[in-house]
Amino acid sequence: MAGHFKYLVLAVVALTGLIGASPLDRETQLPPITALAVALHGSEVNAQGYADPILRGRVIELVTTMHSGIADLSEHSLRISGIASADSEFPAVLTAVRDGLPDHVSTDVDVFVIDSGLAVADICDRMFAAVATLPAQFDESGVRMRSASQPVLDRVVDFAEDCAEVNIELVGHSDASGPEELNLKLSLQRAQAVADYLVERGMVSERLVLSAAGSTEPVADNATRLGRERNRRVEFRLSR
Repeated sequence: MAGHFKYLVLAVVALTGLIGASPLDRETQLPPITALAVALHGSEVNAQGYADPILRGRVIELVTTMHSGIADLSEHSLRISGIASADSEFPAVLTAVRDGLPDHVSTDVDVFVIDSGLAVADICDRMFAAVATLPAQFDESGVRMRSASQPVLDRVVDFAEDCAEVNIELVGHSDASGPEELNLKLSLQRAQAVADYLVERGMVSERLVLSAAGSTEPVADNATRLGRERNRRVEFRLSR
């Protein structure tokens, strides 16, 4: 499959015994890693704390079967995260590695197994559909984005890097508190605030398409405070 996907959400197919509940995040999932082998771009192995050279070799072989992967092998645990294809040798090699581990060594496998038959466009659609459920949120009557939205926007930047052939539409929304003319203006300003953040993080501004929906597309009841909070948002859509 063309491209190197660092994050795949809802575009994965699970294999027995594999967990793919969260995006791959190398900075938080694993401690600092010393590169023992770099099989592919973005693949690293830390096995210096493990004495058995045969098992170390199998772990390195396991990572080489993946699109990208990180393995951390110690005397007490084996942790693996990354991306692999459903039709690769990864499942068989993983089984061999597990069979060779002593009983006291625990395993933690967080690997996205992708269906290599999926078209890149389909994967991008599914990734952005997942992000669309986590829109950027804003304070009342303002354009200051809440800090909790920043991790979502950082994921958009990563997705956009992998899906380079599409543009991203930023759709601003408001609650129904004020006149609609003001709501439209405010929602467009919110879309611009998100665009500014994405450009600061490396997005090309020409790939961003801004639009405003005002209060016409609520996702919650404007009669409640919580509902109004949910309606003050910017959503992400692919634009081809």
